[in-house]
Amino acid sequence: MGIVVILIVLFAGVYYFDLLWSSNKRVLERLKVVEEALDMKNIKSDSLVKERVENENSSSGSRGKLKIPVNPKLSKLSTKETAVIQHLNEKNEFKISAKWLTVTGIVILGFGVSFFLKYAFDHNLITEFGRVLLGILAGIGLVVTGETLKIKYKEYAGYITGAGFGLIYLSLFAAYSFYDLLDQPTTYILMFATVAAAVFMSFKNDSKLLQIVSMAGGYFTPFLIGGIDGRTTTLVYVGLIAGLSQITSYMKKWNVISVVNFVASSFLFLVLLGEYDFTKTTLIVYSVFLVYLWSIFTVPSIVRIEETNKKLDPEHVFITVTSFFVLILGGYFLFHESSTILAEYDYVWALIPSIFFSVKVALNYAINKAKQKQLNYGFIQAMALVSLSAIPLLKFGASSISSILLIEAVTLGLVGYYNEQKLLKQISLGFLGLAVFRIIFFDVFRTYDSFDHLKSVGEHVNIWFNMLNVTYILAIATSFMHTFFFVKDGEKKSAKAMGVVSNLMILAVIFIHIVVLTSFRGFSEYAASMTISLIYIAYAVLIIYIGVVKRYSSFRIFGIWLIAFVVAKTFLYDLLELSEIYRIIEFIFIGAALMTLGFLYTKHTEEIKQFLKDD
Repeated sequence: MGIVVILIVLFAGVYYFDLLWSSNKRVLERLKVVEEALDMKNIKSDSLVKERVENENSSSGSRGKLKIPVNPKLSKLSTKETAVIQHLNEKNEFKISAKWLTVTGIVILGFGVSFFLKYAFDHNLITEFGRVLLGILAGIGLVVTGETLKIKYKEYAGYITGAGFGLIYLSLFAAYSFYDLLDQPTTYILMFATVAAAVFMSFKNDSKLLQIVSMAGGYFTPFLIGGIDGRTTTLVYVGLIAGLSQITSYMKKWNVISVVNFVASSFLFLVLLGEYDFTKTTLIVYSVFLVYLWSIFTVPSIVRIEETNKKLDPEHVFITVTSFFVLILGGYFLFHESSTILAEYDYVWALIPSIFFSVKVALNYAINKAKQKQLNYGFIQAMALVSLSAIPLLKFGASSISSILLIEAVTLGLVGYYNEQKLLKQISLGFLGLAVFRIIFFDVFRTYDSFDHLKSVGEHVNIWFNMLNVTYILAIATSFMHTFFFVKDGEKKSAKAMGVVSNLMILAVIFIHIVVLTSFRGFSEYAASMTISLIYIAYAVLIIYIGVVKRYSSFRIFGIWLIAFVVAKTFLYDLLELSEIYRIIEFIFIGAALMTLGFLYTKHTEEIKQFLKDD
């Protein structure tokens, strides 16, 4: 039931978010109309203070300002202004009366009907079949009523129709779960018929509410009737619901609802994948469904993206990018859970999007070469590169997924920079964050566990040349790439923050390699601690030097803080814990490095002061 509650909250949240977004747009449009009607400029949304040009001076051409009081009285306003404000107040009152009173009435009526039915059930006035039939007939009656009222009362009729379909869903659920009047396949068929009818009505009436109701009922069904057990029937049902809902969302350009449809169907597929039991039949069914799921969402999104010349819709970008990962991860799991032979061919799943995006790039280039620099074509080219890069990466070990994320981050970042599209650069930054998170909490432990295993069986361990180090290099390079983007965009604070993150990543990699290297070579932890201090001091000197030469203040400040950290570590830990020889080496090296750095600052004081003023 926890999953059901989560899905209910998801669908309700999306509906009201979309409702608020649409209402906000309508309010802005109406505000513009009011502004034009009142011939006013600079209307402030947080008060009733409005400034208006009223006073005309034909001789000088100057115009004075008449300020409307913060707490205006109708007597001080013009007739036109009074009429407009009164109209807006009436509009708000109408919204409360027509919308929320209707919803509240439906809820209260539902409780009343529930109390009546409980009384009838407790006294055996209605049989089990009669209860289900009564619920279905009542639902159909509400749907018919809504259709009858839609001509004059469209919004009100939408709530009535939605309540009717909801009642039909609940009646079918009760027939299966409570009374055993239906078997699972029949329930699926009847539920799908109900969903199809609701989707058709939402398309016909241009009702997002009905679309949300139909999707909610459709995706809740497997949880309500116990269909989350990996059966192919459930998979086929989910595929039909996803396809049907996607057709309506695409034709109506309901982008937010399309995203929810994708998330819900992908989530259900991943849940079903957790119950996967390998047979040749299930492997074929799951594989076909996975390709189908990717196709019905990616292809329409790419079509919409190609129609956009100036601005990418974030919803379609999200679907395209995320569906790629669902395809790769789902296929990877299927092959690895099926057999060791298939596991060697997991890269095949990257071939599907690679072929699709490469063909799209070739067709776009052949049809119109002049448009190759447009944003939409650039995004498709980026996805082609990402898909192609995933093929060899899937042939490697533990860090392949992180590397795919980083390759996608680099590609999308470069395309976003080249096309001056901030959205793509933000998505690239998000992928970098996901990759770093996965490296820290998954790849490091898994890789070094495998190192320990190889060492225990006497096999050679290559600490330097492995996939994890490639991932480290990609992550650091991507981080510095975004630092460069922020500098070019003039976002100094973001550039400094990203520079700090990049240097912290380098320090983390140094720390990990020193610990692992000393462990595998049989050195003590004291040797590791001393080595870390010495390398960190050397790195601090290096980045301070770069900061001085290139005038990067963030590098200089970071270097100074790093020195402070090493000095604190030296006196608070190393002084007490290190053996005598290690302590001598560390103190002499650090002391000499700091004296050298201090001498350089002293020698070049005037130059440093000059560019500090320039900064």
